This record gives sequence, C-alpha cells and structure tokens, in this order.
Amino acid sequence: MAYTRYPNGWQEESARTRGQRLGTTRLNAAPATPAAGRGADPGRAADGPARRGSAAGVLREKLPVSVIVFLSAVLVPLTMSIGGLALTPARIVMILLILPVLYRYVTGAAGRARAEDILLFLYAAWLSLAMLVYGGFGQIEFIGITVIETLFPFLLARCFIRTEAQYNALLQMMFVAICVLMVGAAIESVTRVRIFNRLFDIVGSTYPTDPSYEKRFGLTRAHTVFQHPIIYGVAMAVFFAPLFYRPTGDGKIGGIFKTFPVVMATFFSLSTGAWLALVIQGGLMVWDKIFNVIKARWTIFLWLVVISYVVIDLLSDRTPFEVFISYATLNQSTAYWRVLIFVLGMDVVWANPVFGIGLADWPRPSWMHSASVDNFWLLQAMRYGILGFLFSALMWLVLLWKLARIPFANERLRLQRNAFVYAFSAIAVSLCTVHVWGTASYLIMFMLGSASWMHDAADDAAPSGKDDPAARRRGARAR
Repeated sequence: MAYTRYPNGWQEESARTRGQRLGTTRLNAAPATPAAGRGADPGRAADGPARRGSAAGVLREKLPVSVIVFLSAVLVPLTMSIGGLALTPARIVMILLILPVLYRYVTGAAGRARAEDILLFLYAAWLSLAMLVYGGFGQIEFIGITVIETLFPFLLARCFIRTEAQYNALLQMMFVAICVLMVGAAIESVTRVRIFNRLFDIVGSTYPTDPSYEKRFGLTRAHTVFQHPIIYGVAMAVFFAPLFYRPTGDGKIGGIFKTFPVVMATFFSLSTGAWLALVIQGGLMVWDKIFNVIKARWTIFLWLVVISYVVIDLLSDRTPFEVFISYATLNQSTAYWRVLIFVLGMDVVWANPVFGIGLADWPRPSWMHSASVDNFWLLQAMRYGILGFLFSALMWLVLLWKLARIPFANERLRLQRNAFVYAFSAIAVSLCTVHVWGTASYLIMFMLGSASWMHDAADDAAPSGKDDPAARRRGARAR
C-alpha cells in the first residue's frame, strides 16, 4: 500500500489504483476516471487510442506545436545573414518565441523554479557580464543571441514537456528523425553526397558552406544536418539510453530495435567523442543490470572511479587526464594535440580567472595554427572565467544529482530516469574531448530541460519521506 494526499488528509491507496490515477499502469491499460473535483490528468494520454496509433497521431496528441516547430527547425540546415548575424531556422524560432516562453516560465507553466534553473540564469548573466568586460557594448548582439541560445531550448522543454506521455512522444519524434538521418549519414559517408544539403539548396544557402571531408576507416565523416561530424555524432548519442528504455505500445521497453538507428547514426560521424558517449551509456546500463541486487552499487561504482584515478595518478608518468585522452582518441597525435590544448588552455584560465578572455584569440605556439578548443568545459572557463565554468557545470551536476535521488517505486519510471542520467553523464564526460555549438547545443539543452516532469511524477505519486517512511524505503530499494 502507498499513501496519497486527498483533501481530507493522507489515505492508503493500492498500487494499481494509484497507477490508474496517475496514468502509470501498463501503457495498454484503459484510462482511469479522474478523481472527483480534478481535471483529467494529461499524463494519462499515453493510454488512449492515439498511443496505439501512428507516430503522427501520437505527436498530434501529446507534443505542443511549439516543440514540434522548434525540433523541426533544428533539423533544417538552412542559413542566411542579416546585418552580420547568421540566422538559421532554429535561431529564428528562438528569437520569435523567447518572450512568450519566458512569460510562461515566469507565470508558473514549468512549475516551481528549481536549482538548475537558477544556475542556468546565473550562467547566462555571468557570460553577459564577461562579454561586456571583454568587448563592451559592441558585443551586445553576440550576448543577446548567446543568452537566447542558452535559455530558450531549456525553458521551452521545462514549460512544454510536462508529462511522461509528452516525453515519450518527444523520444518517438526523435527516433523517426534519427532513422532518416541514419540513412542520409550512410549515403554521405560512402559517397560524399550530402543529400540533405542538396535537398535544401533548392530553398536557400545551407551549412556548412565549406565542409570537411576527412576520411577514417575508408569512410567519410558524415555531417547530415549539423555543422560538423563531431557535434552530429554527440547529438545522436544523447538518445541511446533514453530510447533503449522508452516503453512501447505493449508496455515493454524499446530495447535494441530502438537503439540500432542511434548506434549507426552515431557511427557514421566517425568521432571518438560520440562513440565514447555510447560506450559509457552502455557500461552504466550493464553495471546496473548485473549488480541490480546490490543496493549500494552506485556508491561502489563512484568509489571505483575515485580509486582508479588515484592509482593511475600514482603509477603512471602521465596525468589521469592524459591517460584518459590517449584512450579516448583514434590516434596518438590527436591525443597529444588535445593534451597540449588542455595545458595551454588552463594557463589561459589561471591568467584570466574572473572574466576569461571572451572571444579573443588565446596564446599558443606559432605552429598551432588552429584556435579550436576540443573541450567544451575548458572553453567555458577560458571565455567566461572560472565562475562561468562553475555555473555551467553545476547546472548539469545538480540536475543529474537531483534526478538520480528521486525515489521511484514504479519500475518503468525508474528505468526512464536512469536512462536520462546515463545519457547526460556520458555526454558530460564526452564534452571533455569535444566542443558543441550550433544546433547540436540547442538539442542538448532542450533534452536537459525535458526531464523536469520526473520530479512532478515523483511529487504526485507519493508523500514525502518524512510523512511516509515506507515510501522512502521503497524508493531507496528502487534506486
């Protein structure tokens, strides 16, 4: 038995009754009648006929138009320039909708403000200040578009992905998109024909205007609709674990069928950073499966990571970061280059710890012609100072930590939560070896904001641990 809050206090409620009320019974079960005095729970839309219908029917039923428009715009590789500002379909959508989305957030459409929201706003404020210090009011245009790109995708998801049904419809939409991108990536990788660009060239200019056709293993690295193969691969890898654990129409998890297109789409990027994200997610999933009977399995896992770091630091003549990079790249020359970038980049950080260097070129030897920094986290510190890095990194850490601590007793919800934490923990590690920007960064930020419904599901499903010790014990076992 569980306890549920009613107007006259906490009352016992069976698991099935609670599941029907919250829409968390098997996905093919009939929907329950809403409790008296309450409107129909939108999360229960997952049980209706639309759930068993076509993918298009599912999207019309559950995903708001603004979400569909934004995600579609992200996948269109068109670009134009107005007054020196490069505009893509995704940027146009964000500029047009940022004020309505901010209004919805401020008026409570996303629920109460959470710590990760506050950290994201602090990050946006700090990068604005850092850029003003760097370039004065001449940087207003850059500051404005960067703040919009930082806030909009996350807040859009916070405001409009509010139920499990909407989250699963989002994953279904992206599954269809990934299947299409996988086919295009395979063609591009084998023939160097960028079919999406050829299609949209009929409408206008496409990006990248000067693509790199680097070959690895006899194949060309695919861009598809993204600016670079690396960010294409990372964007695809985000969906590996979430699609694996996404429920299907018969209540089972998606499994290998849903993840095969993700693996293949990521493969054709031929990027070790993207492959690394897949490997980490797979490793976390296997760890959880093998040691599921051990309550403290994740504490043990974290201690093993710490011990491994210390052992490598003591026994190797290289730093643990250098060892990690050497195994996370396809060749040693790339590993050496990334280690050198990290060392020189940290020199920049320590020399400019408060506001960073903005968009200024960073000092390096004359034979290092490229100013590229293949480390997302390092670049945050270089551009916006240590506080800029901390606000960004803490936003990710707090979001994932709070999700990991939700005491889900429902197995399906627990697995979906775990999948999300696996995916973004892996992406966070992968970002130590790559930098993401443009449409891939929009997609990642949107997905980061799409998990807030899990907090609401936990808040609605059971009373707090203080009022219901049994629920707290069940939650601890579920973790």
